[in-house]
Amino acid sequence: MDVVLSDEDVVQPDLFVVCDPKQVQRTHIKGPPTLCVEIVSDPAMDRLLKLDLYARSGVKECWLVTPWPSVIEMLVLDGPTYRVQRVFGKDHELVSPTFPDLKIALGEVFNFPLEPGEEPPVAKEPPAPRYAATPE
Repeated sequence: MDVVLSDEDVVQPDLFVVCDPKQVQRTHIKGPPTLCVEIVSDPAMDRLLKLDLYARSGVKECWLVTPWPSVIEMLVLDGPTYRVQRVFGKDHELVSPTFPDLKIALGEVFNFPLEPGEEPPVAKEPPAPRYAATPE
């Protein structure tokens, strides 16, 4: 779902939490969520562009999730920028400073069926289908 941060800035966080029901529109979220979670797939986009937009718009807390190696960086808004609150690994329990009752056992989140030393498979999109030109 689109999150409209400003007239020029529209993002689609991987996960987000909105606490103000007035922000929820039929087609989008209007204004900054309280929490945004990004699963890092494009570091320049997720770590630079999106974090800057989130900070400027007032998102209180962001999590950057790196699936392999399994790490979550918890960032909290501190003035105009974020500071790292804590870095969690798969053996930790994540506790949110914004939502203190939210506790997540990361061993369950990062429970990938890999053997020690085994690399995760890389997902690749199948090639686009080719269509033969049809005679008229």
